[in-house]
Order: sequence, then structure tokens, then C-alpha cells
Amino acid sequence: QARLLYEVTKWEPRHAAAHASLAKLHLKFFNNPAAADAVRMDERHIRETVLASKFADQGAMREWLARAFANRVAHLDAAWYHLRAALKASPSLGDMYVLAGSLAFLETPAPPPTSAFLDQAVLVRPGDGDVLFAVGQEKMLSGDLEGAIEFYRRAAKTGTAYQKQVFAWLASALPAEAVIEIVQPDVDGLQTLRYSYAAAQRPDQFAAIDERIDGLQRGGRWFV
Repeated sequence: QARLLYEVTKWEPRHAAAHASLAKLHLKFFNNPAAADAVRMDERHIRETVLASKFADQGAMREWLARAFANRVAHLDAAWYHLRAALKASPSLGDMYVLAGSLAFLETPAPPPTSAFLDQAVLVRPGDGDVLFAVGQEKMLSGDLEGAIEFYRRAAKTGTAYQKQVFAWLASALPAEAVIEIVQPDVDGLQTLRYSYAAAQRPDQFAAIDERIDGLQRGGRWFV
């Protein structure tokens, strides 16, 4: 797949979708090292480590990256290159702004605030479930629980696939009552939520879901 995408960019250097796909592929390569003893940190946690470390300059930061991740750093650099190429060709790619918020530290150890990239992602793709879910994850990582909940709610409203994604993410962390309050699903959505708690091995949450399903089916007024 990577070879084919590189062939596309060779003949069409401004092919935004190909560059975007290459950025994601290089991150996938980075995050799935073959060596069992390789350091495993995704780009968001590396960003947080870089920001907390307050490196004196880019050289010091690059030395740390080389020590921690060896040749895998090349995949981070390639992802950064291709996401910038994608945005240059098509500035409306919301998921690339989300990714830029995670990788801008490669340009400088003191990059612009991640929130600036996230705001731009939502501005250009306000109804994109992938973008809204990713922003929710970033909000959660930064400790902004209220903001994360709002974006998870918005992501769940964009379609069944994204509702499943939100349920799968929240079912391992929150009780069913909280997830129902956040998403306010219909009966079909509640059935999906039940499957998510089953997958999370939390059958103790079934009763709350079943009670809400029963109330909706009987025409009860459960949501304000």
C-alpha cells in the first residue's frame, strides 16, 4: 500500500489524499514496532513528554528521540512531512490538523498549543465523526473532561459507526448511566451500548441499560 501511494505522489505531488494516507501509514509503522523490547509510546504521549521535558533546543530534543526510538524516528518525520504536504494541497483536511497537533513538536520543542490545531480541525470539519472523536480523545488526555464529553456526544450523533466507537471507548471507563446521559441513545443505540459493555466484560451494567430500553419502549419520558 505504501509503495502504491508513493507512486501516486511521484506522478501527482499535490495528491492530498495520498499524502494523508502516507502520514497515517507511517504513524502505524511507528506505533507497531517489530522488536519486542522497543519503546512503545504513541505520538500524543511523545508530544506530552517533549513539552514536559522543556528541551533547550531542537538538537537536544532530537538526541532524545534518537536514543528512545532509534531508526523509528524516520517514520515520525515522514508522517510530519506528508501531513504538511496534504494540508498544503487541501487545507480542509480536518484529520490532518488533529495529527499536526500531535506532531508539531518535530518542528520545534515549543510548538503552538495543540488546541489551536484542534480548533482548526473542527472549524473545517464540524460534522466529521473521526475529527470529533479524535478531539474528544485529546480533550480527555489534557484533563478537560467536560470538553471531552461534549465532543464524544457530537461524534456519536454523526452516525452509527461513530456511536459504536464512542461506546467502545467509554464502556471501559464509565458506568452505563453516565454514557446514556452523555449520548442519549435511542433503543437501537442502547442495544449497541449493551454489546459494548459485554465486550468490556462489564455485565453489571446491563440492568441500567435494560431499564432504559424498557422505559423507551413503554413510551416513558426519559430525556429532557
